[in-house]
Amino acid sequence: MGRAWKSHRKFTLSTLRNFGMGKVSVEKRIQEEVVAFLNVVRAEGGRPFDVQPIVVNSVANVICSLTCGGRYDYENPEFKELCAALHQLFRNLEVSGPINFCPYLRHLPPLRRIVKELRADSR
Repeated sequence: MGRAWKSHRKFTLSTLRNFGMGKVSVEKRIQEEVVAFLNVVRAEGGRPFDVQPIVVNSVANVICSLTCGGRYDYENPEFKELCAALHQLFRNLEVSGPINFCPYLRHLPPLRRIVKELRADSR
């Protein structure tokens, strides 16, 4: 493994430690989020439902609690907007990722629209 990898690893571990990774405070935040997650699951009353949005909300809340100092209610409008924006970003990156390796793909009609949207968002 190269020097850059070691440097990135050292930075990442240091940053995670600064946010409390490996400390009891992180465990408590995760446990708090698990309780909220299970409350939502119980509220479904055993009916089938799509668990993905709840998992995304839970993970986002753990990250928010570490970086912002608190969690959001799943129905909070700001939190919903943040999660929707992140979802759109990841969808765009998922589709536009191949463009980074094969730039000629940006000329295909479906990808052309995404490239245009990404350029507009970056302004």
